[in-house]
Amino acid sequence: VLVGHAAGGAYTRIVAGKNQDLVCGIVLVDSVHPGQTERLAEVGRVSQQPSPRMRPLVVLMSRLGIPRRYVGPKPRTLTEESYAIEQAFLPASSVAWFDETVAGTASLEQAGMINDLGGVPLIVLASSRPAGAAAGLASGADPQKAWLELQRELAELSSNGELRSLPDSGHYIQFDRPDAVIEAIEDVIDECRMGG
Repeated sequence: VLVGHAAGGAYTRIVAGKNQDLVCGIVLVDSVHPGQTERLAEVGRVSQQPSPRMRPLVVLMSRLGIPRRYVGPKPRTLTEESYAIEQAFLPASSVAWFDETVAGTASLEQAGMINDLGGVPLIVLASSRPAGAAAGLASGADPQKAWLELQRELAELSSNGELRSLPDSGHYIQFDRPDAVIEAIEDVIDECRMGG
């Protein structure tokens, strides 16, 4: 059983698509979608990709411990404990984060080549507030509607797919609604045991 949150959803989709005989079930937690950049841009949410030329600067800043000196605002949905852990790892993880972000477009393209997951049990959990959804939007734009449509399309990758929308959760569903994530995993495991 594979579980992927955010960008991890693209990796999960790639692994599942290439190893369908080994994958019994999948849970996608507010997962990225290969077409999200274009589709969310239609409702005014534009994402920016960092330039690979910035990598030497990120490496230098990481070695100097600068990420540790900058403590950004805590995301509303993160617990204090989780945020403290995230901040403690910033010097070590900032270069990896940068590399992953730069490679994000290629990862989404690769995930987009997997269009059919057969009948594998698949549960897609969708938040009501995707990460950064409200940033820089035009008046009247509805990123939530666009986000839910993208999540619905992910559920349709399997003939045994299901979308579960969580109106009381932000992007970090595992923190806001851990019960929903656990329940989805247990439901997929139950289907696997029944030969679903």
